[in-house]
Amino acid sequence: ERQIINENLELVSAEGCVQPLEEGGIRVHIHVAAARPSGEMVGGHCEDATCFTGAFMYLQIIEEDTGT
Repeated sequence: ERQIINENLELVSAEGCVQPLEEGGIRVHIHVAAARPSGEMVGGHCEDATCFTGAFMYLQIIEEDTGT
């Protein structure tokens, strides 16, 4: 069930991939876990979000396996 959350949350975790597309552009598929001020957790697939104070993101480039 899709939910739109329109409130400030604390990002606890994010994991997924950023993938280049053959026709150009990129595909972003990210799942997040976030906390409300009460401590209640929410999470799932993140389609759109705005970061208000900042977030550290660590990316790893995985080279394509050419089989050689």
